[in-house]
Amino acid sequence: MADKVIALARVCPAGTHMKEISISRVITTVRGKGYGKQIMLYAIDAAKEHFGVKQIDIEGQEYAKGFYESVGFRQSSNTFMLNGILILQSSRQIG
Repeated sequence: MADKVIALARVCPAGTHMKEISISRVITTVRGKGYGKQIMLYAIDAAKEHFGVKQIDIEGQEYAKGFYESVGFRQSSNTFMLNGILILQSSRQIG
């Protein structure tokens, strides 16, 4: 696995995708090994370090709500349909 991408996340400045700093495209090619959580925590740290954020917003698939809650995000919207997929918005306060 040394030469393969196994997880990635994108940290977007405020106004790029959402009003606040956001993290999007959390993708893992290997499941069940904790890589998603690892990359998400790294993305949160990167957002704090590079942007000095007080809040991070995300839009995620509803089925992953427990995952996002496990890294400190709380649902901030009702679920909605986007391209046939149930989505919810969540936020994490940084302090």
